[in-house]
Amino acid sequence: MTRQGLSASAEVPGAMLLMLEHAPANRRGLTASINNVATVLAAATAATVSLILARSLSPDQLAAWGWRLAFLIAAPIGVIGVYVRTRLIDSPAFVALGERAKQGRAPLTRTLGTAKRGLLVLIVWFGVLSNGGYMLSVLMPSYLIRNVGLSPADAYAANLIAILLAAALALLTGYLIDRFPLRRVAITVMVGVATTAVPGFLIITTYRTVQGAVLGQILCSLFLGAAYPVGALLAMRLFPTGIRFTAFAIAFNLGATLFGSTAPYVSTWLTTTTHNPMAPAFYLLAAAAIGTVTVILGLSHRNDVAASTEPAAGDHSRESAGITPTGSG
Repeated sequence: MTRQGLSASAEVPGAMLLMLEHAPANRRGLTASINNVATVLAAATAATVSLILARSLSPDQLAAWGWRLAFLIAAPIGVIGVYVRTRLIDSPAFVALGERAKQGRAPLTRTLGTAKRGLLVLIVWFGVLSNGGYMLSVLMPSYLIRNVGLSPADAYAANLIAILLAAALALLTGYLIDRFPLRRVAITVMVGVATTAVPGFLIITTYRTVQGAVLGQILCSLFLGAAYPVGALLAMRLFPTGIRFTAFAIAFNLGATLFGSTAPYVSTWLTTTTHNPMAPAFYLLAAAAIGTVTVILGLSHRNDVAASTEPAAGDHSRESAGITPTGSG
């Protein structure tokens, strides 16, 4: 689990920024959403493999050795990854820096010295996003089996259907991001995560059917799916090119490590301790409430215009970007 997390955390911020820095300014929301769809489809593929294994093997076989088959199936993807990585080129924004990219203090030092407020905003942002994401992709199948009473096959099937529908909705998110002010979109997304968590879990625990599980998960994932591209665009606005990847990676990984990877364990502990199957929903609600306050206070109203008309922070300067942290960095 730790090794998988290290590899994914190293690639996701870089892949997202590389795509965004190559994309036209008025298509960055759609570009980020396409990247998010690819990530969701990867999760859907994993859910499909899990569903096939659950239907093909007994619970004892699945627990003893069946789960290893998924890793063997995924092994060839590593070869494709190596091929792609050896042929990547830097983005135009980074190439434009020239020798300036190699001068001065190290990116980590500059990030910690000049971008603390932006880092705090994104750490909280990705903390909330990872909290909900891990709940839906990691916790949910076992939650449906233990607390709702679904069979393993039905639990994985419901999870897969919900993930696929969330991928389709992610494209709509990109369309909206390119047409509305980014700060307002960010606030709307975080409020949406807070307001859908409890109703989503309530549907799941009330109906205790595959249909209820699908509907509840879709409701919970409506705004969580939008949070990934919004977070990447916030990184574009908050940090100049020279430190953007470092700042984005720090925020993404700290948020995922502190709040995302621990979410299934904390949720399970809360459910067991309180004997309340709704405990994970209230945990996500509390996290999203903190995220909403952080976004409102941490991002300024200044130059809050549509994302399609804003330059990236690294194209000029952080102050000329369409969204900035409030106060000094």
